[in-house]
Amino acid sequence: HILGILPNGNKKEIINYFYTYPGEERRKVKYFVMDMSPIFRKAVRTVFPKAVIIGDRFHIQRLVNWAMEAIRKRIQKDLGARRIRIKRSHSILCKPGWKVTERELPDLEYALGHSEELRHAYALKEAFYRVWKMGTAEDAKEMLRQWLSMVRESKLEEFSNILLTFKVWEKEIIQAVIQPYSNGPTEGKNTKIKTLKRISYGIRNFQRFRNRILFIELFTDN
Repeated sequence: HILGILPNGNKKEIINYFYTYPGEERRKVKYFVMDMSPIFRKAVRTVFPKAVIIGDRFHIQRLVNWAMEAIRKRIQKDLGARRIRIKRSHSILCKPGWKVTERELPDLEYALGHSEELRHAYALKEAFYRVWKMGTAEDAKEMLRQWLSMVRESKLEEFSNILLTFKVWEKEIIQAVIQPYSNGPTEGKNTKIKTLKRISYGIRNFQRFRNRILFIELFTDN
């Protein structure tokens, strides 16, 4: 359920909002699932000191996909007329390999056949799915370590930022592997809010926008 809507996402605003809840209630929070926002993490650690922070799986995997996509965009610029078909294949490239259909397979092979770097990036993307299959924190940490070693050996510039990001967020990534929680339902709410904002052609009054979101939430739940 949507419990609150803030006008912005700065650290002070987030902390002040959560401080409106009694300390006794905040100490009961066991888990906090979030995307990889340093500002949000600092706020959560301040307000919910006993909560285990879990990185959201979608946002973690998306960073890997974005690195691969950056390589696709770079290499397709030099392909002339062939760039159109490779550009169209971006959604297929981002799919887990086991979800690619027979109908999509020729486009995937076409895209990967035009760049060794893209093939390497795609292999790294697919290899990262092994991390999610680990059953224990120790196994997940070891698999993540092996994957990051593969990234370093690849020397793909577009993946370089992941080395630092995943090191800083290692604990939260491991928790994402071993815990059964994710931000899937929350992202569904965000999509609904973004759709409302788009069809409203912008919102000038935050309070009215907030009320409209809460009304939609109320009617949808009922």
